[in-house]
Amino acid sequence: ETISRNIDWQDRETCVLFGDGAGAVIVQACDEPTGVLSFVLGSDGSGGPHLRINMGARETITPETIMRGGHLLRMNGREVFKFATRVMGQVAAKAITQAGMSLSDIDLLIPHQANLRIIELAARHLGLPMDKVFVNIQEYGNTSAASIPIALVEAIEQGRCKDGDNLCL
Repeated sequence: ETISRNIDWQDRETCVLFGDGAGAVIVQACDEPTGVLSFVLGSDGSGGPHLRINMGARETITPETIMRGGHLLRMNGREVFKFATRVMGQVAAKAITQAGMSLSDIDLLIPHQANLRIIELAARHLGLPMDKVFVNIQEYGNTSAASIPIALVEAIEQGRCKDGDNLCL
């Protein structure tokens, strides 16, 4: 995720929040009793106007679109925050329930690293202490889709999760 190429560096409310990053997780079959127990996938486009790039999907980047800033990320932080604080905990709780587990079965929550306050409110909504939540946003900012793979690798490297642990990503 190379968010920096779409950041308006004059927009001080947005530019300080994001960072570039890359991560990948490989999942493969094995003989061990392990794996993905559930997942929740969803989409809600109603908040689209609050986090967007002002270019059409079929519009070509030209010197003119760059001059008008059409390629730059625009965010209504207050609305994105309200949405994320409502949804992040709900989705985690739903995935845990679908897996036939309870919150006490979760060894570590590795959330999208969007914003520390969002993560803290999601943990509070779940009733999960912060020592069971992995946070690294202070290192990289919001690296978008790369945030969870990066955080997972760091959690493993730091010994925060081990074989047999139940993780909620």
